[in-house]
Amino acid sequence: MSRYNKLFKITKYKVAMGNNTYDSDDSDNSDDNDDIHSNVNNELFNSILRHPYIERMNGNEYGNNELNINSGNALKYLVIYRINIYNEVNPVVEFYILNDFLSTTSNITEFTNHELSVMIGEKRIKGTIQFKENNYSIIQVRNNTDTSNWLNVWDILVNKHYFGNKICEHVIDFFYSHSDISNLWIGSNICIKPIILYTSIEEKYYEYIKKTKSIQYCQSNKESLIYLRNFKENDNIRTICFIHDRDIDDSLHTIEHNDYIIYKNNNNNNNNNNKETEWIFKNDNKLFSFVK
Repeated sequence: MSRYNKLFKITKYKVAMGNNTYDSDDSDNSDDNDDIHSNVNNELFNSILRHPYIERMNGNEYGNNELNINSGNALKYLVIYRINIYNEVNPVVEFYILNDFLSTTSNITEFTNHELSVMIGEKRIKGTIQFKENNYSIIQVRNNTDTSNWLNVWDILVNKHYFGNKICEHVIDFFYSHSDISNLWIGSNICIKPIILYTSIEEKYYEYIKKTKSIQYCQSNKESLIYLRNFKENDNIRTICFIHDRDIDDSLHTIEHNDYIIYKNNNNNNNNNNKETEWIFKNDNKLFSFVK
């Protein structure tokens, strides 16, 4: 099973016929969807972007939010998130994480924590949960367009790093147990979650990449194909890719019939153990690249 399919299993959804569809074996969410379908016009329901994890925050499942948010002087971890929409059609839940959650022992209703108070955007406390005897306050940030240190579930659960900066184990543990916090739905379909790939680009292209979010024609071979890979030391480009999982191709020629392929590049080395996996794209229609 590929890492992508493992991630699908963790986050309780599967890919079928090129679409992300609801997994009927997950009984926790099926009741919610049935109730909504019975009360809301189907056409309207199918056009609404929903975030079920946050919509349930006020329920008994998470206890008394107001009391838990400011309970004494205990350390509170801040799970800061935003919904970022790429290309006007791909909404993604992203989390602000350095290598650990921000944390505070103060009353966070006034957002007096320094790192949080200087963050651009409107902040809203959505609630709090307890996990392994720790309090986690869930905070939404709106109208924020920063690009640094906003991670998605692929960064956290698959890569386990951001530009090589490792993520703390307890952060990974939290998201493994609460991976549905990253699920967004439109009607009965779950929104695609992107994978994150890396590469290295010459500094002279930085301004162009910052402006266009594209690295096409910026790589050293100067051809139109885009080559991406898992992180290597000194990589300076992180690319968000809205693609589905697929088998590894055994020939570069298959790119002629596909928008992208996954290929084992032997780098002029016949040792199979040294083959590097590359994702090769014809265009950047579903790619968004950012400079470190």
